[in-house]
Parts: sequence; structure tokens; C-alpha cells
Amino acid sequence: MKTLLLHLSDIHLQQSSNIILNRISNLASSLNLVAREVDDCYCVLSGDIAFSGKNDEYQQAEEFLRMLKQALEQVTNINNIVFILAPGNHDCDFSLNDEIRETLLTGIVSSSSSRSISPKLVEQVTQVQNSFFKFASLHNQAAFKENRLWYEARFPSGKHTFVFVVLNTAWMSSIKETYGSLFFPTEVLTPSEKGESIRICVFHHPGRWFNEKAFHEFRRFLDSHYDLVLTGHEHDQYYSGTKTIEGKSCEYIEGGILQGKSDSSSFNAIVVDTDLCNFKLHEYSWEINSYVVKKTSKDWQSLSDKVFKPLFYNTAKFSEYLQDLGLTFSHPRKDKLTIDDVFVDPEIFLHIVDKTAGQNSDIRIDNLLEVITKYNFVILIGGLRTGKSVLLKRTYSDLLANNIVPLWAYGAKLPFPNEDNIRSYIRHSYEEQYGTDKFDDYDRLPLQQRAVVIDDLHKSNLKPKGKIALLKELKRYFGYILVSGNNIIDIEEFLDNNARYGTDMAEFARVTIAEYGYRLRSKLLGKWLNAGDPDSADIYSSEKYKQLENIINDTLNRPSIPRTPFYIMIILQAAENKYNLNAASGSNGYYYQVIINDAILKTKRSNKDIDIKVGYLSRLAYYMFKRQLSSISAEDMLLFNNNEYLALSGLLVNCDQILMDLVEGQILRLENGYYKFQYSYYAQYFAAMFMANNIQQSKYREEVKRHVIKICNNIHKEHYLNIIEFLYFMSKDPLIAQTIIDNANKIFTDVPLSDLHQDIRFINDMQANIKTVRISSKPVEETRGVILKAQEEDQANIVYNMADVEEFNELELVGMILYAFASINIFGEIIRNYMGTTDIDCIQPLTEESYKVGLRTLSVLLKSIENGREEIVEEIKQHVKTPLLEHELVEELGKRVFYYSAFVALAVIRTLSHSLGASELTKIYQTIYENNPLQSVQLINLTIRIEQSKYPPVDYILALAKELEQNHFALELLLQIVVVNMSLYSWPIEARQKVVAGLKLQEYDDNPKVITRENKLFPGN
Repeated sequence: MKTLLLHLSDIHLQQSSNIILNRISNLASSLNLVAREVDDCYCVLSGDIAFSGKNDEYQQAEEFLRMLKQALEQVTNINNIVFILAPGNHDCDFSLNDEIRETLLTGIVSSSSSRSISPKLVEQVTQVQNSFFKFASLHNQAAFKENRLWYEARFPSGKHTFVFVVLNTAWMSSIKETYGSLFFPTEVLTPSEKGESIRICVFHHPGRWFNEKAFHEFRRFLDSHYDLVLTGHEHDQYYSGTKTIEGKSCEYIEGGILQGKSDSSSFNAIVVDTDLCNFKLHEYSWEINSYVVKKTSKDWQSLSDKVFKPLFYNTAKFSEYLQDLGLTFSHPRKDKLTIDDVFVDPEIFLHIVDKTAGQNSDIRIDNLLEVITKYNFVILIGGLRTGKSVLLKRTYSDLLANNIVPLWAYGAKLPFPNEDNIRSYIRHSYEEQYGTDKFDDYDRLPLQQRAVVIDDLHKSNLKPKGKIALLKELKRYFGYILVSGNNIIDIEEFLDNNARYGTDMAEFARVTIAEYGYRLRSKLLGKWLNAGDPDSADIYSSEKYKQLENIINDTLNRPSIPRTPFYIMIILQAAENKYNLNAASGSNGYYYQVIINDAILKTKRSNKDIDIKVGYLSRLAYYMFKRQLSSISAEDMLLFNNNEYLALSGLLVNCDQILMDLVEGQILRLENGYYKFQYSYYAQYFAAMFMANNIQQSKYREEVKRHVIKICNNIHKEHYLNIIEFLYFMSKDPLIAQTIIDNANKIFTDVPLSDLHQDIRFINDMQANIKTVRISSKPVEETRGVILKAQEEDQANIVYNMADVEEFNELELVGMILYAFASINIFGEIIRNYMGTTDIDCIQPLTEESYKVGLRTLSVLLKSIENGREEIVEEIKQHVKTPLLEHELVEELGKRVFYYSAFVALAVIRTLSHSLGASELTKIYQTIYENNPLQSVQLINLTIRIEQSKYPPVDYILALAKELEQNHFALELLLQIVVVNMSLYSWPIEARQKVVAGLKLQEYDDNPKVITRENKLFPGN
């Protein structure tokens, strides 16, 4: 991971006539090459931002920073831009200087001791910098907040943390400054720990401006505690380094003048590679009409002696797992891609929820490490193939690099929540990930140095109550808990009362991953092209880059294809292999077929050899599926080869050679004498292939049909859902759709469809006492659900039936909810991807049944909230610090019921819209409304139209809003649907203005990190 330190100094901004404002675009453009692989940019301004420290000059500085940030974002691919500000002598307003200050300064210089320096004295002396401090606080709340002599800012970045320490060396400045006149009391500093990654000290004046008596102590302090020192003042770019007798080195970089009386202008760009722990310096200067690189350090300069070396190291095997992408992508220049090869930090959003005030927003966060170190308990929510596991692996490594020792936990293997099980699980996980050494040292670590990272919590066999109990228990052992889960995690909370366990998911900060816009796609493409050849020429200006970029963007213009790294890399793989990808297909089975076919081709010995291996894998996967095996011993593999494959296929082939090729091709894995599929997706794909080939003929027909029905009964479990997706893609057998339809018809059959009118009267009746939710221009977060009454109370019911396959009719309430959502996803897969080959007589009832199962499920959830109001009251009482009066309690109850109900309603509406939405089916959606003239159906249709239309359906929005005026709750849902989409995507100005005026929306502009999205089609979640 690379980070850019953009070092600007001596800008001397005046009230007018600032030529640098006309050069900002050129400055940003000049960084295009060095910033291509950069994720973060720290703009370090090492003093003399203003010309004379006046307020009007800092207004120009505000404009300068705004224009610079905008230009960098437009010209480069930089994801995160942060300003680090230090004052210089020109940032002092010497019109405020007086005799008292002069007398105080004389005394400080004569003593050269910190003993005489009190906070009151510092405040008095620095009154001349008041305008600077006000300006700096706007860009970093911590800037000189505790004192006016220095401040520290920390930023996690990849495997390390950047620690900026900013010194106010201009606190003693005077109008006529001379060499040796300054003094800085190092005793006031709290040095960063030596092991803490990359430490950078920023101040204005180089060494010879300091009092000679005190300077040597100051210099020794810098050499001992910092890795880079950035200064300015002398208007001359210069670089030098030092090394102490202990081997500790420190690099000193002086900045030039960015704006002065003459036309000269210069700055530094320092690229830091946090993975390799080195940096490269580029010195820029203004030549005629542009900034050009004047000098570049010959080699990358090492920072290796500063890198934190952890006490705990992952085993080689687990380190390899942390680099595993989860699928074997084919790449023309590298045999096996790793996470480091292609990882690009995604845009992630932290959901901020204030249930009492009714304010919700999504704030963009630079990286997941930043969230977990601040909030301690974090859940990353997203659907399948959104990159959750890869992001968790990166964060695991980031935690370890920051002296927090993480353990990885697989959601499907989580223990029953009791002390013995958890302690045993911790020890086993530690030994698997770190080896058998130093467990006692690990066990003695304080909580704040221990973390657990749980991948796919939703795959756990624990019920919602059991998951909550486990998370509570884990807090006894870990100071940080990071969990990933699908979008059902929140819904589950509605179905179980976990209050008796003393904790709930409300303590977990919610984070989601956005889809990749143009900027992140460009970065991923750059990393793909550099993989295997990191020293290649500028790939971004190459014809190949332009060609692949066009292919990616043209393919992703199809609404059926998610804009996630998984699909982007498949598009790249197909393009590199000259494979004509069918962009019209949104089937997951199709995209996995592309990957798997390429993996098989790598093992090719002859044309017929491929067909034999595909047949072998499909028989093996089905054999293991029937017996519920995740691996098979070498002895049992021999039995399979002789008794199953050779005997039943009638072929005379060398099974040992086949196995050797498949292991070498990373389709199978041999480990400790056991064979298993390299990835679970491979096993699911080939098991589905065998069933697809035998469901209509051969002696396996009846057996396969029985298995297909059982799988259809269990699509609420992710691995069965995958098999069904693959199976339908390969066979399109009507048995699949019919079985799921039959099951869907049994879901809550005695429950009426939610009309979001009569069934929410209890919500509208409570609104008299509360203030309506008003939504700012920030995106609205799907508010966390409330804990309602438990369905079972004893510990025995914490765990699901451990038998993997359940009969549909035996599903409990949670299972029915999960099945309902899974069936909608499957119906959507069939409807959107096969509508061209499926008759309307099938598409119409399938789409309508999807609406109905979703709306019956919504009725159940709303009824749970209505019946659970007493539990909500108890929750309120437990969380308020001061007892509420009766009318206050009623008001708070009304607010929470409203928000919880809105959450489940929006969850169902969005699931239906995302699964079923296709512009080609507009007539069918209208027919469904004609058959079921409900306001809930109108809201679903509205959501689909907003997400699928190239131009917002303004008239339809305003007409429906008019119709819903008397239905307070439904109108609020409409507002949230519209405002979220308006915040996620760039609407045409005239459409936005008309909707804002027509809906009487109040716009806010109080959060610079509000979500922005580059290409309107589907939201990320």
C-alpha cells in the first residue's frame, strides 16, 4: 500500500492576487504518475500558510485547500485526503505584538529552559497566532486543542499507522527573525512509542534558527523519536539523513517556496510504501507553464529500522490463507494472484443512528481499522460476493501490525457459548494461526491487545439468541470484536429477545461496503496490470489499459452485474483470455463457470482430457455431497476411484494422474492425507453439474430429484442457495422453481399481505405525540432492529438442529424468515437472467409470488413489533439515565416503534426491488399492482422505477406522495426511498430541485463525508 505525503510550504496567501490559486489544477495534474498507486494523501503544510496571519488571508487559505482537494480527487485516484497544518512566522499577526510579549520572549531565550514555561505564558505569547489556530481547528479538531505548542494526529494506513507530530516552532517568532533566536521545549512532548510504525514530525524552522544551547538536545530528540522531519522557511528544497550510534535513522526534508514575490514555486511529493517500508522523494518546481519533477531520489529509501516488529507471527500456512482471494483467478503474468496483488481499499460507510432524534447518516470511513479501534465492536454487513472476507483478512493483518493480536474465527465453526468451549476454541485458533509457542504470553495480554475477527456470522448454527450470548461471552476475552454478516443479521434480532443476556447488537458499529465506482475500478485495473510485473512502464497511459477500462465500464453498464471486485476481476480475466463475455447474463452460475473453466484448462493434457476431468469432478462432488463430506481420505479416495468413478463411468483412465493434475491446478487440495476442494464454491458447482446432467434421465434421476427437493427446502442456508443457483443455471429444470414456489406458498399462508395502510394503523395512531422524521441530504441508514419477545426461553433452544438438512415444514420462525428472503433471491435470479427464454406465463406468477411472500413476511415482522411494545418500553427504561415521565415514555415508544417498523419495511421493499428489478418487466409490475392494488405494492414499484430508470420518475414520485398524504408512515417510507437514492446517486439538477420542492424536503450541508456515487444503477446494500 502506498501513501503520498504532499509537502507544501511557504504559501504566503494574501487577501488577493494569489497566483498559486491559478496553478492548483496544474499542481494536481503533475502528480498523476506518482499518485497512481496511492491510496491516501496527507497534505502537509509546514508553515507560512498566510502572509501576515490575518483572518482575511485564512479565508483565501480555505479556498486554496478546497480547490486543492477537489483537484486531487478529480485528477488522481486518491481515496483519502487529509490536511496536516503547522504554523510559521508568517502565520503570526504581529500587529497584535506588544511590549509584554517581547519581554516574555526575551526571558525565555535567556533561560532556554522549559521550567519557566507555563501554559498561561504560552497562551499569552501565542495570541499573535489566534487566526491560525481558528483556521487549523476547522481541518483537524485535535489541532493545538490541548495546548498551543504541539499536537499529534494518528492515521492507520495499511499494515502501519502514520503518526504526525506537529510543532509550533513559530510560537516565539518576531518580525525580524534571526538565526539562533528560537527555542522549543521538548519536555512538553509525549514521544510516540518506538514500535509504532511511521512517525513524522512537522514544523516550520530548520535547525539553525534555534538557540544553539538548546538545539543539540532538540536535534537528539528528533533523531531518536521520528522517522521523517518536514520543515520549510528557507525557501530551498533540501534532503539529508542522520543515523544515531544505535542505528536509528531520521530523514530531514525541507520544503521550497510555493508562492512568493517572484514566479518561482516548488513543492515535494514523498511516496511511502507501507508494505515494503521505504519511500521515494520527488522535488517539483514551476518551469514556464507547468510543474515538473526537478529531482527524484535515485532509489527507494529504507524505513525498515522503524517498522514495528510484532511479538506474534502467523504461521506460514495461515499467512498463505490471509493472502487467499477465495477463488483461483487466471492471470496472464502471475500463476496465483494474492490479495496484496489486487486489493484496493473499498469505500466503506459507517452508519450513525440517533433513534431519539431520528437522525441517520452514512459517513465514509477511510479504512476498517479506523472504525474498530474507535468503536471496539464492529459488524460489517453485506451480501454475497461483496468482498467482506477479503476486507476482514486485510484488517486482521492491520490489527497485528498495530500491536493488536487478532484471532480468526469461521462463522460456521463457532462454539457453543460457554466458558470451557470458548477457552478451548481460543487455544485451538491460536495454535492454528500462530503455532504452539507463546500461548501463555498471548493469554496474559490485556483485552486492548486482543481481537477476534469472525467471518460470516450468519453461517453459524447458533440461533439469534445464541449469537448474542456468544458475542457477550467473547467480550470477556477480547477488547475488539469484528464481525461480518449478511443483510439478514439485523432482521434476526426482531425474532428473539436477547435482553436477558445483557447485551445486543446495538453496541456494534454498523459498516457497509459500497460498490466500485469508476475511480476504484481504475485502481483495481492498475493493480491487475501490474501484478507479476510491478516495475512495468506507466500502464495507465497504455493502449491495453484504455481497452480493458472500456470493457469493464461497458460490461458494468448492465444493471444485472454488481460492481464488486469479484465480477470486475472475472471481466478482466475473460478479456485477457480473449473470451467473449456475455454481458447480458447476470447469473452467478455463468460467472463461476468462466473462472472454473479457466482453472480446468490449466490442467489440460489433451482435448478429451478436459471432459474427463469435468466428469470426474462432478462425480466426486456429488459423492461427497450425498455423504456430507467436506474432505475425503486418500484411502477413501482410492475406493471412490475404483468403486464409483471407474466402475460406473466405464472408463479406463489414470485416476492418480487426474488427481495430481487437479491438485496442481488448485482445484483440489491434498492436506494431511485428505483431499478436499480448494474452495467450497467448486464443490457446490460440480455437485450441481452432476445433478443437472442427471435430473431428467439416467438411473440417478429419482435420487437426484429427491436431493434437489431437499436442497430447495434449505435455500435459507448459503451453501444450498449456491447449489440451487448453479443448478438452475445449468438445467433450468422446472422442478426447482416449482418446489420453491410451492414452499413460498406455504410461508405464513394465513397472514394477509402487508398493505402498509391498515396493518400500520397502530404506528400512525402513535404519531400524534412525536415529531416526524426529517431527512437531510445524507443517505439514510437502515435503522437497527429492536429486541422483541423470545419464542423459546431455555438454553437448549440456543442452537439450531445440528443436522444440516431440515424439512421445510419443520422450519421455525427464524428459518421461515430466512427462507422467504432466499426464495425472493432465487426468483430474482430466474426472472432477471432468464426472462428472454422463459414464457410470461411463468415470469408473471413467479414475480407476483415474490411480491406476496415478501409482503406476508413484512406483515409478520410488523405484527411482532406491535405485539412487542411492552418489551420496547422495558428496553427504553434500561437505556435511559433518568426515569421518564409517562408522556415522555409514550413519546419515546412512538419514536422507536416508528423507526423499527420503517427499518423492516424498507428492508423488505429493497430486497424485492434489488432481486426483481428489471426495466424490461415494467408491464408485469403494473399488472401485479392491478391484481393487488395496495400501497405497499406501489412503494415496491416506485423503488424499482427509481433504481432502474436512467432519469428519475419525478412525476410518479410526486403523484404517489400526494396519494399517501393521509398515510403518515407510508409517506415517510417514500421520502426515505427517494432521499437515499438522491444521496447515493447524482440526480439531474432540475429533477432534484423539483422533487425537493414537491416533497418539501429540507436539505442539509453539514457533513462533508456524505456518500457520493459515480454511476447510478444499484446501491451497494
